[in-house]
Amino acid sequence: MAVRNGSMIPPHMKEDQPSSRTRELQEETVNTVLTNIEITIEQSNHPQFLKSIDDITALSAAVDSFKRQYDELQSHMDYIKNAIDSNLKSRASESPSCRSQSPRNDASGETTTAVASQSPPKETVHEISEVDRLCELMCSKGLRRYMYSNISDRAKLIEELSAALKLAKEPAEFVLECVGKF
Repeated sequence: MAVRNGSMIPPHMKEDQPSSRTRELQEETVNTVLTNIEITIEQSNHPQFLKSIDDITALSAAVDSFKRQYDELQSHMDYIKNAIDSNLKSRASESPSCRSQSPRNDASGETTTAVASQSPPKETVHEISEVDRLCELMCSKGLRRYMYSNISDRAKLIEELSAALKLAKEPAEFVLECVGKF
């Protein structure tokens, strides 16, 4: 038997085996080390896993936003295409002579000269004014454009129109077409 601190300790009991408190501390240390290792392993896997989920969620939101904007743009393009098609159909239903003869710009002198040079020469070249030509063709849109562009000179416009309306096939109907639909 060994004597320590004034007490007798049997060698096989106390020295060979650690005390229960020491044993508990060792078990806690082992458990703490294992827990720390497990937490470290979980933390290293857990953030990667969550980061991947967050990345996929962000990508999904971006794709949804893009698809929504693309669909909106596509519907707008379809609307524009339908508007253009309906406008072309309405213009096709108008009389072709009115559309081809009405001036598109202020260079109406050039248009009449080109038409005159293409037609066979007549004995007397009688140049008719644009108002007379529009009234003969009963082109209401062209006449409205002409009136709008020459609205500043009202006296001249009234004088020209009163004479030119007599050239129309059906003056009353032509005036109503120029005013608009009823």
